[in-house]
Amino acid sequence: MKSIKILILAVLALTLNSCGDDDSPGVELTSENLAGTYDITFLRSSYEETVTASNGTTFVSESGTTVGDTFTDAIWQFNTNGTYSVSGSYRVTETTTSNGQTETDTYIDFLDDSGSFILNNMDRTIVADGLFYDVTVFDGTNLYLTFEETDTFGNEVEVSRGEIRLVKQQ
Repeated sequence: MKSIKILILAVLALTLNSCGDDDSPGVELTSENLAGTYDITFLRSSYEETVTASNGTTFVSESGTTVGDTFTDAIWQFNTNGTYSVSGSYRVTETTTSNGQTETDTYIDFLDDSGSFILNNMDRTIVADGLFYDVTVFDGTNLYLTFEETDTFGNEVEVSRGEIRLVKQQ
């Protein structure tokens, strides 16, 4: 009876282990595989600014979120020669909290940018004109990019994080 329990537990462990997440990196991140026109379908970012006082105490002085929606012809074009262009527009809802006061603003942002990019398949990153993006999903159709950036100005530190989701046009 004891050996049957051990056998059942071993089979259960193997079954659960085989059902885990697929650790494969997805489609190889090359200029040829990436090339194409992608619709921007999701954009969200946040930031937090902290200040360290002279006594060593650190506090949040300002924070905020930015959410994009209502994307109108918002596209990101990647070319095999390592160049890109971004165009279109989307609605932005920006919420900022500073000194205990929260403000929300909504406006239309127009995209009109171009430049160059570098891919790193091993690290799953894209560097576009100095901005580092981690590729969290790339399956040939969907491309999800995240970023995190830290800027320090004297006793102030600002950390920004965000995600952009793109879907390749057919």
